[in-house]
Amino acid sequence: MGFDQYHEPPEELPAQTRTFARLCASLTEEAEAIGWYEQRLAVESDPEAHAIMADAQSEEFKHFSQDLEALLRRSPLWRTLAQGILFKEGDIVEHAEEIEEEAIHGGGGDESGALGIGSLKGKTRLNHLLRSVAPITEDGWEEIDGEAKERLEVALAARKLVDFSGPHGWEYSATNLGRTEAVTASPAEGVDVERRRVLPLVELRADFTISRAELRAGERGAVDVDYGALDDAARRIARAENVAVMHGFDGDGITEASSHDAIALSDDFDQYPGDVAKALELMRREGVGGPFGLALGPKCYTGVIESTEHGGYLVLDHLSKILDGPVVWAPGVEGAVVLSLRGGDFLFESGQDLSVGYSGHDDDEVRLYLEESFSFRVATPEAAVALTVG
Repeated sequence: MGFDQYHEPPEELPAQTRTFARLCASLTEEAEAIGWYEQRLAVESDPEAHAIMADAQSEEFKHFSQDLEALLRRSPLWRTLAQGILFKEGDIVEHAEEIEEEAIHGGGGDESGALGIGSLKGKTRLNHLLRSVAPITEDGWEEIDGEAKERLEVALAARKLVDFSGPHGWEYSATNLGRTEAVTASPAEGVDVERRRVLPLVELRADFTISRAELRAGERGAVDVDYGALDDAARRIARAENVAVMHGFDGDGITEASSHDAIALSDDFDQYPGDVAKALELMRREGVGGPFGLALGPKCYTGVIESTEHGGYLVLDHLSKILDGPVVWAPGVEGAVVLSLRGGDFLFESGQDLSVGYSGHDDDEVRLYLEESFSFRVATPEAAVALTVG
């Protein structure tokens, strides 16, 4: 026996697809009924009949909404798109285009770069992260994202000191350098050929697992869920990003690119303000102005915050005053780096900002990962000075 809501052989369709089709058919019927009542109400002059029809139409509104909600619960992508369009002021088409770019193509996010962190915003995305097929509830994802963001905000030091652009999406593969290089072979006589130069993005990924028992405990309201593996992954990937920016993977980080000779840090933390002042003087001689920032490796940072100069003045306060900018705890940094924060000197371009993805599960554990893609380049080598420890 055939049914209009099926366009494929019903016996070949799984049960959940048949249910989905029935709900779609019901939604269509409710929408048609709402339209019919709207036409009848427009021409009905009898008050009693008008009131009855209006009451009947309100029931159809309710039924339509119930059908829609049931369908949205069965389709994470549809739900995400609907959340970006429904109940919002402004241009409907613009909202639709914005949420489509974010939900399907992985773009969007916090334009400031202040830890937009892709899907750490808690939205379920049907893209390569495969979050929608993980055995994790919406509340579970919110907890995981919150835990990751809390750990990353502290440890992501480099992006607090450089210019952040993006995120531009997972498919974004290279940064335009605005330059070309000659191609020796020409396809035709009298035709010069040049190839555009680009800087490929790198991808960082840190895998971790979470116990399904712990996830269930969190869903029941436990406040002491064991996220130790996630915390460790967050520390690892944040450290890797800091190293990539400050020191580079292939000698292309800030310290390697700096045109200034490195300054040796004193063994006495009280002398750090003097060492930093020397670095600022080197940059100012090259016409590089402030404000300035200071990235301190963990050992240096601990020494600074525990030290006071003669007279009881905190070394940290003295450094902040000299720099007119932040002093940042920077895991992965060797020694310290002083750099200008005037803008335009150090360019971090994010493809996909840090996001949690799903890779698989068994009866005991869910396998997840933290992932990002980015490029980094130094536009002004004279705008930073490395401070080294012996």
